[in-house]
Amino acid sequence: MRPLILAAVVGCFVLQGCNQQQEAAAPAAEPGTYSATGQVAVVGDDIVRIDHGPIAELEWPAMIMTYEVTDPAMVANLQPGANVRFSFKHEGFGYVLTDIDPQ
Repeated sequence: MRPLILAAVVGCFVLQGCNQQQEAAAPAAEPGTYSATGQVAVVGDDIVRIDHGPIAELEWPAMIMTYEVTDPAMVANLQPGANVRFSFKHEGFGYVLTDIDPQ
């Protein structure tokens, strides 16, 4: 039980550090909105997982990340494997897709 609690506490501190980095980063276009390119890995009505390149403004390396989708129409025609340019913002405990365009 103790290792599980320790892992949860450490995870909270790591996430807090990531959030502080994001807040200190210079936004791309609209304040708090960031853009990147990548390849769609998974598409659902309320999520999209994207294998994206580095995001310099956030000092993020290339990674696979899941973004929340608030409008299912935004991803209705996307298929896994599609190359995309997308924008997102930090909201609550996650990241929300604000725009996505196939390339």
